[in-house]
Amino acid sequence: MKPILFIISLLLSASITIGQPKKFYSNVYDYSIVITDDFQKGTPVTPHCDLLFKDNSGSSVSIIVKNRDFRTKSPHDLSMPFFKKIFSNIDRGVEIFGEEKLFIEDNKVYTYSMFIKFPDNNAVLYYKYFVYYDDNYEYVITMASKKELYDYYNYVFNQFGRSFKLHVKGSH
Repeated sequence: MKPILFIISLLLSASITIGQPKKFYSNVYDYSIVITDDFQKGTPVTPHCDLLFKDNSGSSVSIIVKNRDFRTKSPHDLSMPFFKKIFSNIDRGVEIFGEEKLFIEDNKVYTYSMFIKFPDNNAVLYYKYFVYYDDNYEYVITMASKKELYDYYNYVFNQFGRSFKLHVKGSH
């Protein structure tokens, strides 16, 4: 039975198709990100949100930019216990997992994932975060989808988060 399930999962993962990639540049900050054309650019409505994208499933990608907090030297100084402590004070329906400390084009990057259960309607959302720093700003790429779409969007969100580039002014 296990070999059959493995073969089925391979076939499903091989059939993942995403839209055509398109590069977007911030009009305010010095970065770019590649998002597929199945996501439409929207108008940010929250403070610090520089770019926002949504698709037909209700999944979203937003780039939050804030003045850098100099208590941490790099995103690699961030940790899962730090975020677990923050979210445990806010909401007990948060499950944080999947922490990674990466180097992407000489940038130290911290990424983590979480599921958040909303008790009023039992909905569970999947969130993926990529955190980048430059000399002045903290960039948080926040991506969200329904938990049942996790397998697909985990792949897509990793592609988006890894496509983020700092210091691109003059290159487009």
